[in-house]
Amino acid sequence: LKHFNYALYLRVISKKVNIKGIAQEQNMDIDLKAEVKLHSKMFCSKQVGECAVILAKGRDEKYRIVVPKSLRGDILKLHHECLVNPTAVSNFDTDVYDTFTWNGIHQDVKQYVEKARREEARREKENAQRNANKVIPIG
Repeated sequence: LKHFNYALYLRVISKKVNIKGIAQEQNMDIDLKAEVKLHSKMFCSKQVGECAVILAKGRDEKYRIVVPKSLRGDILKLHHECLVNPTAVSNFDTDVYDTFTWNGIHQDVKQYVEKARREEARREKENAQRNANKVIPIG
């Protein structure tokens, strides 16, 4: 949970993305409740302050915060926008995978990264066109 502390008071798309918010959304996620019931050995609950947060054990035996469907896009956006100086070791994908989990996380991250790259390329192209059309006065 140490990696998530920087996000405690940040707002993303008008939702408060913090431990309390995640715990509340987990409690309302019917699919998550069913999955916890079906695969109880993979999950545990961690008391963080006044909140009980559901964690899931990965293949590497590490527990990660289970993000409910309603917050997945917010978590991806938050991590993508807050990541400073990505490196081969600490980048968007690894930071998300190190702290969070959900069914389909790898596919969701891949799609998010591809969409972000397309958007960045589009913005760069628009900026280049805008700069090419500028008239530079001589004199």
